[in-house]
Amino acid sequence: MTPVSTIASTDIESAREPSKQSRVFMELWQARQVQSYVVAHLGSKISLGDLAKLTPFTRRKFNLRFKASFGCAPSEYVRRLRIARAQELMTISGVIRDDK
Repeated sequence: MTPVSTIASTDIESAREPSKQSRVFMELWQARQVQSYVVAHLGSKISLGDLAKLTPFTRRKFNLRFKASFGCAPSEYVRRLRIARAQELMTISGVIRDDK
């Protein structure tokens, strides 16, 4: 299983490939702030508006910059991290085994 922290930290770097430099990205500190918020609030409702408030962008601009920075929509990113967290918890509790 891949820990949530590993998924969270690699998503920013993998989306910032040189071929995608024409896109407008978030500043790295903004992306990390959003990332930390998502990881800390995985058990709660996280809206686009909540995430946009962490940056100086409107919801629309935030959504565009998030997609450029993370390589997916905010809702997909949150979904992926929630699935990874559930897998971690299931592995820890012994519900599933990690045979890899």
